[in-house]
Amino acid sequence: MTMLDLNASMCIRPAKLPQSAWVGHIPFAAWLVEELKPGILVELGTHNGASYLAFCQAVKQNALATACFAVDTWQGDDHAGHYGEDVFNTLWQYHQKHYAGFSQLLRMTFDEARACFDDGSVDLLHIDGLHTYEAVKHDFDSWLPKLSKRGVILFHDTMVRERNFGVWRLWAEISQQYPSFEFHHTHGLGVLLVGSDLPESVRRLVAVESGEPSTVVNRLFESLADGIRYADDAEMLSAGIVDRDGQIAHYTQELQKHQVLVGHLNQGIADRDAELANHNRQAAGREELIAHLKDTIAVRDGVFPELQPQIATLVEHVTYLKALSGQGSESFTVLDRLHVELDAAHLHEASLQQDLKQRKDELAEVMNSLSWRITKPLRWIFRRRFGRGHG
Repeated sequence: MTMLDLNASMCIRPAKLPQSAWVGHIPFAAWLVEELKPGILVELGTHNGASYLAFCQAVKQNALATACFAVDTWQGDDHAGHYGEDVFNTLWQYHQKHYAGFSQLLRMTFDEARACFDDGSVDLLHIDGLHTYEAVKHDFDSWLPKLSKRGVILFHDTMVRERNFGVWRLWAEISQQYPSFEFHHTHGLGVLLVGSDLPESVRRLVAVESGEPSTVVNRLFESLADGIRYADDAEMLSAGIVDRDGQIAHYTQELQKHQVLVGHLNQGIADRDAELANHNRQAAGREELIAHLKDTIAVRDGVFPELQPQIATLVEHVTYLKALSGQGSESFTVLDRLHVELDAAHLHEASLQQDLKQRKDELAEVMNSLSWRITKPLRWIFRRRFGRGHG
């Protein structure tokens, strides 16, 4: 049984992991970079950079002298979908910060980019452009002369047979012409050894192409890729938990604020209810006071008419006495006494009228102020006047 050479790069943990189906092949890509140590690495079709950033990370972590090139229009195609400038801008910003020292993003077509490379200069080529049979065959045929004696070509999506994908057809043809190995997971990845001067560890990979060893290698790299997915999922979940905890803390704080506010509102309602009850009690007392004052005024109004006959009688007496004024000094004496009595009656009438006016003014003051403080003197006046009026 031929054994696969293990290395540290196959346990890579991507520093940047854009969403992509290519994630399943990142461990193998890193393994291959460490084993092959390519002088020039070219990727045709980069999209958001999931595979290309993994290549660059492996180059950097192994301190290799590899020159890396990503070729793409970054406009998309019928298989990858069409997208806007944000995809390129996001990749560009990260790339320039971490890998600009040995890597370039070539924004052009695959055919235009061929002129940038000498024949026999490319050690590792990854073809991942338009996936129709005609397109991928054209990319393979036109770029094959650029491969060196240490050349390896990778083909993604060798297992996809829908939506006019034709990589599988080309792979069926060329895998019979060159040493090759195919990964079956994550849509498939074909590894084609087109060079004649390859590292022994890479040659041993294709020696396990069939049978149980091939299955073991497939499962090995698939498991390593699952580890990347799980770690990424765990990181996302952790970030989600942190975000959730932050939201919980925020909502808890807001809830506490609302609870304090509700407490203030409840206290305000209780104070208002107490004040309303007090006003109701005062209103009931005022109604009782008003009733008492109205009764007092009614009594006074009844006393004044009772004096009118007495006053009329006195006037008649005065008139009569005036008629008798010529009858002598005794008559004058009687007349003077009657005048005094009449004046006293007028004074008493005026006093009663003044008292009546005062009662009405007091009632008006009570109606305006609605206060209990004046009830005591009014009741005293009522008792005093009422008793004297009927005495």
